[in-house]
Amino acid sequence: MIVINNSIKDVFFRGVYLTGGAPQSSYQYLDILKHDGYNLTVVFQEGEKKLCNLYQNNFDNMIFDNYFGFFSDSHKYFSLYKAVRKEFKLLKKNKPDLVIVLGHLSGWFYSRFCSALQIPCVMLVAGGNLESGRYLLKNSRFSSIICFSQENKKVLADYNNEEFISVISNRVNVKEKFSDSRSYYDFSEKKSVEILLTSRIDNDKYDSIANFIDTLNSVASENRKISLVIAGDGNSFEDLKKYAEGIGNTHLSIELAGHIDNLVPYFEKAHIVVGKGRSVLEPIMMNRIGCVIGDDGKIEVCTTKNFDNLYYYNFSGRNLQKDNPVAELTALIDSLVDGSFDFGDFESTVKQIDFCYSSEYLSEKFHTVLDSVEPPKKTKKCVSPLMLVVKYIFLKFCRKFKGKVHYGK
Repeated sequence: MIVINNSIKDVFFRGVYLTGGAPQSSYQYLDILKHDGYNLTVVFQEGEKKLCNLYQNNFDNMIFDNYFGFFSDSHKYFSLYKAVRKEFKLLKKNKPDLVIVLGHLSGWFYSRFCSALQIPCVMLVAGGNLESGRYLLKNSRFSSIICFSQENKKVLADYNNEEFISVISNRVNVKEKFSDSRSYYDFSEKKSVEILLTSRIDNDKYDSIANFIDTLNSVASENRKISLVIAGDGNSFEDLKKYAEGIGNTHLSIELAGHIDNLVPYFEKAHIVVGKGRSVLEPIMMNRIGCVIGDDGKIEVCTTKNFDNLYYYNFSGRNLQKDNPVAELTALIDSLVDGSFDFGDFESTVKQIDFCYSSEYLSEKFHTVLDSVEPPKKTKKCVSPLMLVVKYIFLKFCRKFKGKVHYGK
């Protein structure tokens, strides 16, 4: 057991109902805390229960309730007040040595709770664009902030002391790697190039996926036979299925596989995996060539040359540098088929991503943060759940009329 900070024994972890990789990422931190002997109280929403059941027996106290979540502008404020009051009482009663909170909304309330109770509070910022949360981030009080990208750190540094902000992207737990990757990319038998695209198939992703299909339609030819599998589901699934069926290119086969719980067999079969965030990082770490896709359908092959830019934006597909996806994919597929692909650079890319994203390297970086946290300075201000909700509503009002009303401190 690693004992980094003897004053921290009881840790309260506040999750939030999120989709995608955020809950999975937070579990990597929980596993470290559990392994190192901290007493854990973990709170997630009811909607997280299916995912959390995989971990429930590993933690001291797992609570499922609908206290906090992602509150929309239509949320009823009286219900919010009851939730804030209930959760503040819970925290005040338990008085842990440290609070870790996920998400900027819950983070804002907890930073205020912890400031009044003199409890160190660490926020995990699980990636994504923080523009919508600026009005809360500007008014939060944290002992430390852990974010997953340099992009997020730049935004957070506008409102917080940069000294207390750490970028720790290590959150992917890969249990197996596909060996002898070079032999798998032998196209001497003129086999199809297998491509896997992993994405939600919602309204906001439809155009991106449709543009990617158009790109493959332009690339596929007698010399470039392509088989595309799309893993994912959403409200645009049937529309995309009709669109794919209308392509009519005999050199391009398209399969919509729907939601897949275990993608590892699909990663293993693919020659090229296309996605963003965890869905592209994981297969690269398993020794499969990965391409990041943007919301506009642009793609970029992950290499050592563009690693710094992709890493800055957390492999999210924002600010891709290549403007011609047809040329990018054509060059990649041709290099694989004719044997000129640079596997040396690919192997270096895998090592870079391993060091920056593998949970194997998380513990030391995380404990460095834990060792530096200190309780907030004593304040005479008392915290009223009612006044906190009023303050929150005021900040939302300021956000709507930005430039007309001063945000305050």
